[in-house]
Amino acid sequence: MSLPHILSTPRTAMMLVFAAFGAVVGAFSGSIPALVRQTGITSEAFGLALTGLTLTNIVVMALGGAMSRRFAGRHVLLAALPLLAATLAVMMMAQTVMIFIVAMLAHGLVLGVTDLTMNAEGSAIEHDLQRPVFTSFHACLSASLAVFAIASSSLTIRFGPLSAAAAALAVVAAACLWGWRVVPAPPA
Repeated sequence: MSLPHILSTPRTAMMLVFAAFGAVVGAFSGSIPALVRQTGITSEAFGLALTGLTLTNIVVMALGGAMSRRFAGRHVLLAALPLLAATLAVMMMAQTVMIFIVAMLAHGLVLGVTDLTMNAEGSAIEHDLQRPVFTSFHACLSASLAVFAIASSSLTIRFGPLSAAAAALAVVAAACLWGWRVVPAPPA
């Protein structure tokens, strides 16, 4: 059985990738108070870890040109999205400050790879369509981030942080499936 045409376009698949990115960031954001309690991390250490997450994200994005010359964006996304879900899950399960900080830094690396690649792929899709569609990608990310930040805080209160990660994982799995089936695999 084939997908309806609208679902089988690279644009729709990329919108889902952006939504998955938003779901992961939102799930983490909505769970922060519970994660701070769960790990016992101090406010100062959490602030430094969050700064480290941002710095690792920026460093990876700065080095992204070399990666994009070696690997096709589709392949990078199909590898990065499961890693994004995995690093989120490790952060949500962390019971110690050290595991939480290491997971946050790893998460920053994968966020950077995913962010850079999804934007490059989105740009290629926009170029192929010869009309502006980037706004729809970022709208999906923003809406997903907001929904998951609110939902994850509720899920975390009721069932624990890992439940929020599981909800985000569902969107990541859908993005991987659609990306694998629909996003073209051009050369690097």
